[in-house]
Amino acid sequence: MASVDLRGLRKAFGSVGAVAGVDLAVRSSEFVALLGPSGCGKTTTLRLVAGFLAPDEGEIRVDGRVLSAPGRVVPPERRGMAMIFQSFALWPHKTVADNVSYGLKFKGVDRAEAGRRVEAMLRTVKLEAFADRYPGELSGGQQQRVALARALVVEPGILLLDEPLSNLDANLREEMRFEIRRLHEAFGITTLYVTHDQAEAIATADRIAVMHRGRVVQIGSPQEVYDRPHSAFVAAFLGRTNLIPGWVEGPEAFHATRGTPVRTAPAPAHLVGQAGVVSIRPHHLRLQAEAGPPNRFEGKVLRATYFGEGMDFLVDVPSLGQSLRVSAPPTPQVAVGEPVTLTADPIHCLVLPEE
Repeated sequence: MASVDLRGLRKAFGSVGAVAGVDLAVRSSEFVALLGPSGCGKTTTLRLVAGFLAPDEGEIRVDGRVLSAPGRVVPPERRGMAMIFQSFALWPHKTVADNVSYGLKFKGVDRAEAGRRVEAMLRTVKLEAFADRYPGELSGGQQQRVALARALVVEPGILLLDEPLSNLDANLREEMRFEIRRLHEAFGITTLYVTHDQAEAIATADRIAVMHRGRVVQIGSPQEVYDRPHSAFVAAFLGRTNLIPGWVEGPEAFHATRGTPVRTAPAPAHLVGQAGVVSIRPHHLRLQAEAGPPNRFEGKVLRATYFGEGMDFLVDVPSLGQSLRVSAPPTPQVAVGEPVTLTADPIHCLVLPEE
C-alpha cells in the first residue's frame, strides 16, 4: 500500500483560507482520521489529496512521487485512489453487483474475473444475498456497504472517506464504525477518513489528526490525543471536558480565576507563571466523596439527566465561578438543588495553555 505526505499544504477560496499549512505523513497501510469542526479544512484537505483541487502552496506526495503542487496536479483517475462520499453516490438503476463492478470496467478487468472479484467482495461485506437488488431496496447501512465494496474491489492504494456515516441513524453509525475498521484490518489499505464525530475517529483510526482553523494541531493515537491533549481546543473537541481558567503558579499548583487553588498533574515548564486552563473530564469528578484527593469543591446540582447507563450532572461551583459537568453512575440518586461535594484526583487535572 501507499504512503501519503502532505507538506506545507495551503488552499484559499478568495480571501478565505481553508487550509493554512498542513503537514501530515500517513504511513503505508495506516488509517488516519482527520477530525475537526465544520470549516476547519478537513474536507478541503481530502479533496486536495484526491486531486479535485489544486494547492496554492505545498506538495502532496504518494510513495515519494509528487502528485500535487501549485500548477501541477495529477488528475484523480491517475492517482490509484478510491473515494467514498457522504451521499454514497450509488447508481439507482443498477443492481448491487453492477454498482460494485462499475470501476472494474475502467481497469480493463475481463467479465469472468470481474464476476469473481465482485462475488468475493460482496461476501466480505456480507451482501452476497443482495447482489440482484437495487439501492432503493436496501437500508442505509446496506447502501454504505455497497459503496465500500465498490471502492475496495478496484484494489486502490489509498482509500478516502468523506464523512461516510453522516446520513445514517445513530445505531447504524455505531455498527458501521466497527465494519469500516474490520474491512481496514482485512485489506490494509492506506486510509484517510474525514469526520467531525470523535466516536467515529476513536473507533476506526490508528491515529487521529485534529484540525483547527486549517491546520493539524495535534496527531496521535486515539488514547494519546484523548488523554494528553495539547490544548484546550483538543481537550474540548475530543470528548467532553471542564475547562477552568486561571494562573499556573507552579509545576503542580494552579489558582482558578477566583483564587481557588487546584492541585494538578505536573504542568509543562513553559506554562509556569502564565495564564492557563485546567482540563478535568466529567468522569474524573466524583460526587459526594467522604474522603478523597486534595481537590474538593462544594456546589449545588443545577441539572440531573438520566442516560440509562449513567447520570450527567451540571453542578454550580461558586468557588470556581462556573459550573462543572459530572458523569456518575445512576445510583445513588442526587436531586436538582441538592448540595454536593466534588473531588478530583490531581493526576486527572491537566494544565493546558490558554487559547
